[in-house]
Order: sequence, then structure tokens, then C-alpha cells
Amino acid sequence: TSLPNNRVTSLYQDRGGVLWIGTYNGLGKWNYISDTFMHYRQDSDIQSSLSNNLVTGISGSGESIWIGTYGGGLNRLDIASGEIEQYQHDSANSNSLSDNRVMAVFVDKAGQVWTGTRNHGLSLFNPQTETFTHFEHDPDNKNSISANGVTSIFADEETLWIGTYGGGLNKLDLNNGSFTRYQNDAENSLSISSDRVLAIYRDSAGILWIGTEDGGLNQFDESNQTFTRYQHNPQQTSSLSSNTAWEIMEGRDGSLWIATRDGGLNRWSAAHRKAGRGVFSKYLKQDGLISNTLHGILEDKRGVLWLSSNRGLTRFDPVTDSISHFDDSNGLPGKEFTFGARFKHADGTLMFGGTEGLVAFDPTMIHINKHKPQIAVTAMLQMSPVMKSFSSNIMPARLDMNYRDYAISFEFTALDFTSSDKNHYKYMLEGFEQDWIRSTGYRRATYTNLPAGNYTFKVMGANNDGVWSEDVAAFDIHVAPPPWKSGLAYASYILLILSVVVLIVRGQMNRLKQAEIQRIDLESQVNSRTKELQDRNKELEQLSTQLEKASYTDQLTGLYNRRYLHQLMETEVAALKLNPEDRSADKDNTLTLDISPGLSITVIDLDGFKQINDIYGHHAGDLALIQVRDILQKCCREADTIIRWGGDEFIIVGRHSSRMGAEKYAERIRFELVQHQYQVGGGNVARLSGSIGVTMFPFIPNSTNMLSWEQVTSIADQAAYLAKENGRNAWVGLYGSRRLTSDNISERIQNDIEGLIKSGLVEVTTSLETTMNFSNKTNQINV
Repeated sequence: TSLPNNRVTSLYQDRGGVLWIGTYNGLGKWNYISDTFMHYRQDSDIQSSLSNNLVTGISGSGESIWIGTYGGGLNRLDIASGEIEQYQHDSANSNSLSDNRVMAVFVDKAGQVWTGTRNHGLSLFNPQTETFTHFEHDPDNKNSISANGVTSIFADEETLWIGTYGGGLNKLDLNNGSFTRYQNDAENSLSISSDRVLAIYRDSAGILWIGTEDGGLNQFDESNQTFTRYQHNPQQTSSLSSNTAWEIMEGRDGSLWIATRDGGLNRWSAAHRKAGRGVFSKYLKQDGLISNTLHGILEDKRGVLWLSSNRGLTRFDPVTDSISHFDDSNGLPGKEFTFGARFKHADGTLMFGGTEGLVAFDPTMIHINKHKPQIAVTAMLQMSPVMKSFSSNIMPARLDMNYRDYAISFEFTALDFTSSDKNHYKYMLEGFEQDWIRSTGYRRATYTNLPAGNYTFKVMGANNDGVWSEDVAAFDIHVAPPPWKSGLAYASYILLILSVVVLIVRGQMNRLKQAEIQRIDLESQVNSRTKELQDRNKELEQLSTQLEKASYTDQLTGLYNRRYLHQLMETEVAALKLNPEDRSADKDNTLTLDISPGLSITVIDLDGFKQINDIYGHHAGDLALIQVRDILQKCCREADTIIRWGGDEFIIVGRHSSRMGAEKYAERIRFELVQHQYQVGGGNVARLSGSIGVTMFPFIPNSTNMLSWEQVTSIADQAAYLAKENGRNAWVGLYGSRRLTSDNISERIQNDIEGLIKSGLVEVTTSLETTMNFSNKTNQINV
């Protein structure tokens, strides 16, 4: 911030190191620590600046730092000169970067730069030839990379490990260019816990660790090709705090540090790790962190950890547990940092990337504010100031209150202005509270209707680096009782009570025996009546539970019914609108992305069910439906919800599903339905198959308000009709493009679905081997 006026009249540096500058037009303040942070940002007037401020990956070798940006491609920073060279996608040059949305950067020992992109796989840059070699997913080649969204990269001597979003873990043999895939198998607990891989790290013992989204932490045994999972368990306080592990790092003491999306920082000690005990220590906001969402971890030469988050940088000393925070008020370009964008240079310089570019600094130059602040306290009765106290006072100030003073407040402040918004406090009213109460930012404590007695209010303060004041600011408080609670009043009360007691004791003794008899009789009646009421309440609770369950359950199959679907979808759609999975500004007109999961809606229409009813009777049809239910439960995940829509129709709603996952389960259901031999009674065996329709909600990616879930369900039903009209025993998927607009979308889908498909605005996928035939009914979707 500039000075209010260039004409300086006075200078003063306070005990916290802040320089105060007096000018003709006011007062200026300068915290010299801000100058230790170096910024690299996009500047349209400078050709050699960053190509984009959203930094998503950093790696380096020698004097070159490679910086990946989301939307601006790859940048090379020459440390010596400060010059930045840009490498971006050129559609006319196949040797250029494949996608400007870079998600990960890694420089191997040979100086080659590996770049992971959002939607175009992996690119290898050769600095000598300045050309890129591309590795993209090929559905027809099982040795290609498993998905095109690359989130993390790590290289060994002859192996490159690649984490993908939706495709699991990949191993690239650098000798032959062949990929080996490691993906989640729901039926194999020794497979990787999630296909959304976020972090890859090899510790000093040579163990490979994998961090995932929604799957926690994985330890990979390369000899047995198996994974051991460490996940969050709400019933176990020592488990991992979150199942989204953004970052993994081994500290100099052997501890494994895991940064999470919503569970703060986890520490897994070397002793627990060696013994195979999943015992994690946590550091959260209540422990002093500025945020529970951490994006990166770096350790400086002193063993101090630097944590990037969505609210700035945090310096954490694991030996003393001291914590300091830095944000834009301390010289950072912004508060929001990004996942995976961190790098430690050989000279000890730390680099972090965020939404406002790249920041680099020498951690040894970030000095701790050692000033122990003095504390000032103002006491207020009925919101009016009455007395002040300072921590430097030898004796506490004394405040007398009478019974009419129903409220007392204390306002306090630490006299350190280095970064005053980060000062924090702890206070306690002795005689009323047992423990210190911590407060950050809020500098007032209020007490109402204190009982008569003696109290001491104490408060301590700490500066922005957690250095506490030496002395305590205190108030001694005496609250006088009201006249009717004085000692003389209580003596009078006692004499009066004793007189009354003497008068009633004799009569009371005569009634004790009769009262005892009545008490025993009454107690027996009460116990009997209480038991009756308890039994009746228990019966009513059981009946209420049964009725509620019956209202949402199909009586024949025990599955959820149509009424439950309405309740379920309202909840799920509201959650999607509130917390969209993919918040990135994807400007490509791609049809859909498997890395943007949503709700899958699958409609199953049984083929041949009417013939079973006609030939063997409705009882046989009921037996067949029960067997269909068993097949669906076998094929679906625990997170999926199976609905009997009515008759021989079923609907499956899948949470956190992608197109690929939904079509995979559709094919499995189709196969299991047609292969099963249905026992329909009397030794008779029948056959059934399924016509299956698949779609996603939202139908148009990232547009939850375009079509309601009822309209999208109708589209899935039409997809099932297409499967039935084109030979049955098949599945058909219909998906909307981002290019669909809100202009008459309902009318266009209802009247011209074939035209939308031919124009590429609606995509069709199917298990059918022949081209589908669109009948007139195909164009009549009831949305």
C-alpha cells in the first residue's frame, strides 16, 4: 500500500517491528516481512510474465522452474534472469502441448518435463527439441493410459507413476512405453480404494503411498500388487480424519504427513507406521490452523512445515506445535492456493501456486514476531465503561457490584500491531469458569446475573506469531448480595424455620406411619401403571416404524417404491445444486466428462415378463420379480438406490456415478438378467432379459436447472424403449451436450430427439451391435 503523502514528518518502529510513518495527510504503516515474498503473476504488458494466474503444478531442475497453469499451459521460469517462457497448445502443431489446462508437472532426472492435463492425458516435453510427445487414453488399447484427466505424476528410475481422475493409478514402463493400470474393484478389498487418485509419494523406506478422493490413503505392495487402505472411520477417533487425501509428505523425523480436504493435517508417526497401526494425530482449526482444507505441504531446512490452504499459508513447527499464518495482509498475492502446486528448490526456496500466481520465498528470512504484547482491558457495566486495567499493573483493579448490576462486559486488546487481526486471546472468570476460553478476533467477554461472591477476571493475549504476553491483565470483582440474601436475613430465616419445625414435628410424627402405608400402596400402583404405559409406548413406536417403512417399500420385493423415489431425488438434486462436484470453468464444448460425476438414472424394462404371467400365472411372475430383485442387488453398489417403479419396471439411482460407471453396471445387469434361469414354480424354468436405458443427472453437464429429475427420468425411460425397439436384451444411453441451450429445450427433446442426436447435441451409446432404428415413437419423449 502506498503512503498517504510523500512528505514524511516522523518515523517510529514499535516493539513488534512495524514501522509507522507520519505524513502531512495521515499515518502510514509498513510491515517489512511482506517484502520477503516474491511474486510471479500474469501481466499483459510483459511478454515474459506468467501465461495465467491460476497455478496448478510446479516442478524444477537446476535453474529452470516449470509452472503449470489452468488455461494458460506450461511456463518455464529462469531463476537467474527471472524471464518466463510460455508453452501452449497449438491446434495446427501436433508437437505442441495437448491441453492448456495443466493439472500436474514433474521434471525427471534427465530434465524431461512430464505434464498432466485436464482432458488430454499425459505430455512429455523434450527441452532439447522443444517438442511434446502425447499419451492419451485409447479405449481399444488396454496398455494405454486409463483416463485423460491426469492429477499427479511421480518418477522412479525406469518407471513413471501417473494418478488419474476416474481411471485409477497407472505405471508407465519408460523402456517400452506400456501402461499398467491399477483400478478399484468393488469386489476386491485389496484393490486401490478409489479411481480418483490425487497424490503419489514414495517414502524413505521405498514404500509407495497413494492419496485418493473419497477413498483415503493407500499403501501399495509392489511385490504382491496389492493395496492396503487407511480410511476415515467416524467410530474410531484415531483413524484418518478425511477420505480425501490431497498431499503426502515424510518429515525428517520419519512421520508421514497427510493434508486433507476437510480434515486438516494428519500425522502418522514412524513407530505406528512401522508397526502397521493406523493411528493418526490430527491438527484442526480448533488446534490453531486457519482452515481444515489443506492443499500442500513443504518442509524447510529447519524441519518446519509450510502448509498451503484456501485461506493462506501456515507455518507449523511440529516440535513446539507453534503456528503462524500469512495471507494477503502479510505480502502474499492472495489467500487461495491450489492443490498440488508446491515445490522446494535445492537452495531451500519454497514455492506455492494459487489463484493469484506463484509466490516464492526463503523461509529463513521469515522472522518470528517475538514481541510480548501488553494487554489492555476495559470493564463495562450495562454497556458503559467504568474502569481500565493493564497487564503491567502490579495489583489487579477492583470492581464492586451490587445486585442491580445484572450485566458486566470486558473489552480487551493486545497492543501489537504487526498483524493485529491475527492476535488471539484467552480469558477466564475465576470463581465462575474452570478453564481458559480461547478467542481469535472477538475481543469481548460478557457475563450476566452473576451470583453474589468474589471473582477474578483474567485475560492474556498473543501476537500474530503466537507469542503470549508475560503478564495477565486482571480485575478483582466483588458482587454484593441483595438485602434479602444478606447474613442477617438468612439468620432470621433460620429462626423462623426452626419455630415452625417445632410446631409441626409432633403432629407430623403421628402421621408418619399412615403416610408410610399410603406411600407403599401408591408406589405399587405407580410402578404398575408405569410399566403398562411403557409397554404401550413400545408397541406404538414399533407400529409407527412399520407403517413408515411400509409407505416407502414395495410389498412384494421389499425394494423402495415410487413414493420413496420422489423423496430421494429431492434430497440428491438439492445436494448437487449446493455442492457441484466440478466447479471449474470448463469452456470446451465436450459432450460429457467422466471426471465430473453426478447422479446416474437407469431404467430397466423386463422383456418376456408378460409371457410368464400368461403361461404360468401371476404367482410365477411374482417369483420371477423376486429373483430380478436379487440380481439387481447383486449388481449394484451400496451407494445405489433400487426402486420398483411398477409392474416389470425398475429404476436405479447411482450416487457419484460417471457415464463409464453407469454403462458398466448397465451391461452387468443386462448380462445377469439374460443368463439367469428363473424358477417359476412347479419345476418350471423361464427366461427374461432387460431393455435398459441410461442417462445422467444433470442431463446437460453442470446445468442442474435445465431439466428436472422427472424429465431426465423420462429420457432414461425413452432410452430403455429404444433398447426394446431395437432387439431387446440391450442397454442404450442418452446424454446431453453442453451446447444444448435453455431455448425450447423441453420441446426439442420431446419432438426432435432424432435430430438432436444427428446434430451431436445428444449422444447415444449402446450395447447393440447394429445401428438403432428410430421409430415415430422415438420422437415422443414426455418431458
